Amino acid sequence: MHDRSRGRRPLGDELPAELRRFTEALRETTDSVPLTQSRIADKAGAGEAAISGYLNGNRVPEQGKLEKIYKVLEEAAQRTHTELPYCLGKLLSMRAEVLRARIERSVGGDIPVLRPVEERTADSEQPAPRVSRAARRSRRRRRITPLRGRVSPLPTRDEVPVPSGEGDRHLIQDSGPSRAAELDAYRSHQAAGRTRDAYMILWSMANALPVREFPAVVMSYRAAGLAEAAETLLHTAARREVQAALNIAAALHDNDQYEDAGVILNAARTDS
Repeated sequence: MHDRSRGRRPLGDELPAELRRFTEALRETTDSVPLTQSRIADKAGAGEAAISGYLNGNRVPEQGKLEKIYKVLEEAAQRTHTELPYCLGKLLSMRAEVLRARIERSVGGDIPVLRPVEERTADSEQPAPRVSRAARRSRRRRRITPLRGRVSPLPTRDEVPVPSGEGDRHLIQDSGPSRAAELDAYRSHQAAGRTRDAYMILWSMANALPVREFPAVVMSYRAAGLAEAAETLLHTAARREVQAALNIAAALHDNDQYEDAGVILNAARTDS
């Protein structure tokens, strides 16, 4: 018999309700297959301590890590002709609730459950009309147009609140030279009055920037005196798929950027 519960402890009463539900569901799913925590960790490319943390309610797995764990469980279930009690979509939805509640408690206020992007415009029983790709691009460009008349002047180097010699680029150098180049390009376009080009840089980053890079990039723009650009980046990112928006908010929260996490969640609420 496999010792699948080794290292687990009873879930305490102090555990938030949504985290308890997610943890219990994850436990039930892992217990459905004949794999130990050590084996799951090995096959999912995770540390055994991390798996233990997930199953004890101490940690919440990143979306990619949860997907890898579920793939391991799913493959084991197929080999043993076992049906898993929860599908991946349900676990991801429960995880999203954990993140939403955690950030809500940190930033204050009531953050409602975010619906998937495709559901946000459905305010009746009638299906939303199909929109062409060109129309969607045009709509996104129009939504950032009102900001163009309020572009702040380019700050001088003396105004940037970072150590001398490092400039405003040091905060995102760990994300690679392309991010620092994008910041320089944004400043250049803004200084030359090319506001459309400047904001297209923000739009592109908001829709393609990896979650883990958001905190450093947003912080870098704020440090450069480009707070409005940081706000635009967050508001545009809020229109990404609901899991992505929540993951970005969670990354900001984990980096102690609570106000930025609140901005993206409130923007997502307004857009819902």
